Amino acid sequence: MKNQRAVLVTEAMANAFKYAPKKPSLTNSFGKPRRMFPDNWTSGPDLVMHDMYYAWAKHRSQARYRNEAYDLTWDDWREIWSNPVDFLNRGRKPEDLTLTRIDDDGAWTRDNVEIMTRLDQLRKATARKMQLKSLK
Repeated sequence: MKNQRAVLVTEAMANAFKYAPKKPSLTNSFGKPRRMFPDNWTSGPDLVMHDMYYAWAKHRSQARYRNEAYDLTWDDWREIWSNPVDFLNRGRKPEDLTLTRIDDDGAWTRDNVEIMTRLDQLRKATARKMQLKSLK
C-alpha cells in the first residue's frame, strides 16, 4: 500500500470553498477528527483544484439532468477556468461570473461556451426571449 498523506479537516477549510459540500461532518462515526486523503483525489492534492473538480462534476450532472448534451471534459473545464480568480468569482450575484453557452440550443462543448457575468447572461436571455416573441 502506498504512503498516503492525510489532512485533517478544520471548520475553516470546510467553509472556505464555494462548491464543495458546505457542512461536512468534521468527525467520523467514532468521534475522531475526519481526515482527507488528497493524494487519492482525481484532481490531485490541491484543495482549489479539488473544489474545481467538484464544481465540474456538479455542472456536468445538472446538464445531464436537463437532458443537455455535455462534452466538456475535466481538462476542458480546467482550461476554461484557468484563471483561479475567475473561478473563485463564480456565483449567482449579478457581478459574479458564469459559464454560458453561446448557442443556447447547442451542446456544452469547448467551442460553444464563454465566461460572462450573471447580469450579462440574464440580459442575453431576455434579449433572445424578446426576439422570439417578435417573430410570432
